[in-house]
Amino acid sequence: MKTSWWRRIAALGCVVLGTTALAATPAQATLSPASPISIQLSGRDSSNNTVLVGSAVGSLAFDDSNTWYRLSVTVCRQGSYSFPNFRVLVNGANQYLYVNENNARPQVCAGYPGYPANGTLDGDFSYGGTIYTITICLQGVLFTNPVKFPERCFTYDNPFS
Repeated sequence: MKTSWWRRIAALGCVVLGTTALAATPAQATLSPASPISIQLSGRDSSNNTVLVGSAVGSLAFDDSNTWYRLSVTVCRQGSYSFPNFRVLVNGANQYLYVNENNARPQVCAGYPGYPANGTLDGDFSYGGTIYTITICLQGVLFTNPVKFPERCFTYDNPFS
């Protein structure tokens, strides 16, 4: 049986397209087990009473390529005068990521009457080099005399580096 010239061209085209599609498919990323993020920020008012200022709850996972990480966090405003400042530092360098205060998760921040404000930060974030550590910081404002800026930070080591 003689195969037509058009069928040969079509078959060759399918082989080329299939090979190109396979080559363009990225390898699946391997993520570390998610590390829990749980920060409760507190401070002292001018009468030396403990005041809950803000909290951050979520998870952090590292990619085995050592160049990106997955972060999912909810920041809750409790007694802070303004919305708490959430910072992410990679190898000590600030990443300038911003919490989306319009994407609320009220179920996470329930139980803080009078301060329902909360926001989220979710995504995969890349870095221009090898990630060794990520530090997560939460800072609030206590409107006391004098004004206080309590802060808590936690550092997470990349298990792949």
